[in-house]
Amino acid sequence: GGWFRKEINSVGDLKGLKMRIPGFAGEVMNRLGLTVTNIASGELYTSLERGTLDALEWVGPGMDINMGFNKIAPYYYTGWHEPGLDLQFMINERKFNKLPKDLQQILVTAMRVSAYDMYIQNYHMSAIAWSKIEKEQPHIKIRTFPK
Repeated sequence: GGWFRKEINSVGDLKGLKMRIPGFAGEVMNRLGLTVTNIASGELYTSLERGTLDALEWVGPGMDINMGFNKIAPYYYTGWHEPGLDLQFMINERKFNKLPKDLQQILVTAMRVSAYDMYIQNYHMSAIAWSKIEKEQPHIKIRTFPK
């Protein structure tokens, strides 16, 4: 999914487009004929505006609209590539194991709460964005990819 400068009516419409979409989704889109690139977040808007990119995938409507992508790329295609927020914390296992059991539990609990908090914050932002799109952003066209 993501923001596209033009409407996609067939899989053939994807061929030759330049898109920022990392990871597995980028591999799939590349096989469909897109040129996939990874551009730093601070350069996304400008790259879309100048035509360096034809489309991009970022986080979700809540954060994406704040970035202004919809001003340049009014077609929003719903995602298939991020079935859920995935967050991981990395800890030195030896150092963790040296901590007292109560501190280990505090650390594990803090990571769970942090992950959950980030998830609900993003979900909330997207829900607010979805509820306002039709009224406040009528130029945004929400689509699903053609089969």
